[in-house]
Amino acid sequence: MLIVVDYDGTYTADPELFTNFINMAKDGGFDVVCVTMRYKSEGRPLLDSIGKLCPVFFTGRQAKMQYMVDKGMIPDIWVDNEPHFIFKNG
Repeated sequence: MLIVVDYDGTYTADPELFTNFINMAKDGGFDVVCVTMRYKSEGRPLLDSIGKLCPVFFTGRQAKMQYMVDKGMIPDIWVDNEPHFIFKNG
């Protein structure tokens, strides 16, 4: 099962909580990735934080679901404070 965690406004709202969540999910056998609408050029803060816990995908303002589908990955669970961006370009 693939869990997606958003960064801005989700992970950043409580990094300790989401670090624990990601680690527990991975320990439970889940795959966890971060999907953000940021451009890769904006990625240093992510790679230095959540990127140490799981892979990070940068959509470059493209809708998150279509981006992941294009990568051949279909998320089962989304954790996102702005879920409309799962289906809408930013």
